[in-house]
Amino acid sequence: MAREVVICEALCFICNNFDKLTAGQLKPVLSTFYGDEDLFVAKEILLKAVTNAVEASGCDAAASLPRLPKRQGDNKGKQTADDILKLYTIVDEQKLFNVMPRFVAADMKRIPFVNADSMNVVAMARKLESLEHRMNAFEQFVISSSCTDKIVQPNDHVQLATDKISLQKPVSSVDTMVTNEGHLQESDIADDEQSHDSGSWVQVAYNNRRRLSKTNQAGTQRAPQPVQQSSHQQKKQQKVLGTCVTDKSSVKSGVVIKRKAVLHVDNLDPQCTGTALTEFLKAGGIDILSCHESKSWLRGTEKDQVAAYRVCVPAAHRSLMLDAELWAEGIIVRDWKFKQTKNGGQSST
Repeated sequence: MAREVVICEALCFICNNFDKLTAGQLKPVLSTFYGDEDLFVAKEILLKAVTNAVEASGCDAAASLPRLPKRQGDNKGKQTADDILKLYTIVDEQKLFNVMPRFVAADMKRIPFVNADSMNVVAMARKLESLEHRMNAFEQFVISSSCTDKIVQPNDHVQLATDKISLQKPVSSVDTMVTNEGHLQESDIADDEQSHDSGSWVQVAYNNRRRLSKTNQAGTQRAPQPVQQSSHQQKKQQKVLGTCVTDKSSVKSGVVIKRKAVLHVDNLDPQCTGTALTEFLKAGGIDILSCHESKSWLRGTEKDQVAAYRVCVPAAHRSLMLDAELWAEGIIVRDWKFKQTKNGGQSST
């Protein structure tokens, strides 16, 4: 039976290289050499051809054909290339090449030239580039972590490198031997100096780490890093309220500032209103600046069975509010909790 001839450069390239290169090697060539529209047309042609070939062969692969929607987004070229390679994998597994159309090219300039050796070189170059990016990111991480954890000394970069890359070796008892005067054995120091300038990078890094370890064990301590205060603590300043009472001074206050105290009255009977609470406190000799209904701080379903109020009084009357003899049994009175805002101020909760 004569095979149908279909002109499609992308499918011609895949058909002639599918058995030579892997799908991972074909995918970057397709997505970079051909445009998104070319790959979309090739996908539609191949899907129709595979469907007809499956029906003509009578195999049971019709049910296993994947659903391949039209790809969208920035990576639609790579995704379309994946769909084409999936269809060719089905053709290869079901051995449908004899009933598939013969894909040819009308313009040989639209056929990329690749071979196995060049693909291996490209793959190796990409792996090296990826490895270089990872090493740069790792180096930045080591530098940033070392700056935040401790003050870096002149020879600490060798120790940091060995700590992060896990080039540590077990230190024997001879390496860590210290004399009664707190100095290292002269033989150990001589061995370190002889091996410091020789050997591989790993050995040199290990020798430097061992010398630093011995120096720390001999009693040399680093200066502790000063504790840095947060920006909010540095900006926070003490506020002073003047108390001198005189009529002779020319510098006087404009308005009278009242020191206030905000308290939370909780676990009240639901029938208790703000007016009733205000009258009760005034009867006890407490001046009320404001009284507003608030949420109860009790937990569970209990908070829905009680009433609570936010009461503002002069600071001098705070002690009267906190007098347990003033309140009935079970009523809770405590200072109001303020939460910090993003700019460092306070807001009521």
